[in-house]
Amino acid sequence: RRQRQMCIRDRYYLDPAGWTRGLGYPDNNGISYGMNIFEKLPGEEALTEVTIGVRGDTDYSIYVIPDADKIEPASYDTSKETPVCTGNTDHAGYITAELQNPVILDGERFAVIVKYSCPSYIYSLPVEARIKVYTEYYHLAAEPGTSYISAEGKDWTEISNEKYDYANCSITVSYTHLRAH
Repeated sequence: RRQRQMCIRDRYYLDPAGWTRGLGYPDNNGISYGMNIFEKLPGEEALTEVTIGVRGDTDYSIYVIPDADKIEPASYDTSKETPVCTGNTDHAGYITAELQNPVILDGERFAVIVKYSCPSYIYSLPVEARIKVYTEYYHLAAEPGTSYISAEGKDWTEISNEKYDYANCSITVSYTHLRAH
C-alpha cells in the first residue's frame, strides 16, 4: 500500500484585492454564510487551512465540500453537514484556521463555506467587489458561478455578477500537494 506524504504548501483564492466591503442580512442578527467554489489544479491535494476576514467578536464555522461537481450551489443546504472547523475571534482583520484533519480534495472543483456570526455588525460577510474608482483593481470581476451568500446556509444568492459588482467572498484556502510513496 502506498503512503501519502504532504509537501509543498500553496493557496487558492479569488480575491487579489482582498476585503473591499461587507455584505449581510440586516434582519438576521449578524449571521451570514459565504461560499466560494474553486477550480482544483491537477494532482492530489489536501486542504489544510482557511483564511477569512472577520469583523471582530465573530463566531465562525467552516465547511468543505471536496467535490463541488456533485452539488447545486444555489440550493445547497449546510444543515446536513458538520463543520470541519469552528472558532471565535475578538479582533477584526484576517484569521487563519488550521484544520485538525486535512480534507482530501477529490473533484475538479471544491467549495468552502463559512458561517459568520457577528451580532454587533450586520454586514459580517467580507467580500471583494469591484472598486468604482480607477485603480489597478477597477477591472476586478469574479468568474460567474464562483461565489454565493446566504442568510441561513441554504437558498444561496450568487454574487459573482453585475448586480453585486462581480464580488466574491474573502475566503483563502491553503493546501498541500500529496505524493505517493
